[in-house]
Amino acid sequence: MTAPNAVYQLKVTLDDSKPPIWRRIWCRENITLRDLHEIIQRVMGWRNYHLHMFRISRQIYGDPEDDETGMMGTKNETRYRINQFGLYEKSKFLLRI
Repeated sequence: MTAPNAVYQLKVTLDDSKPPIWRRIWCRENITLRDLHEIIQRVMGWRNYHLHMFRISRQIYGDPEDDETGMMGTKNETRYRINQFGLYEKSKFLLRI
């Protein structure tokens, strides 16, 4: 018998929106950052028209092909799961779209 996956509760908030625009989502601990991006697109009603990147602990994650010069050192978001970052209650990270 395998142990059940933990579930993360995340609050996604748009910067500089008045009134605040936010969504609360729940996701399994073993989803990739790419999967998380897809979930955020759906819950916000977006259609994935723009490039994106996550910034977690000063590291950039996204599609390395979008980092044309390699200057940002973008790590492939499909290779990282949210349970790999040592997140804890009230942890914050950034998704830029």
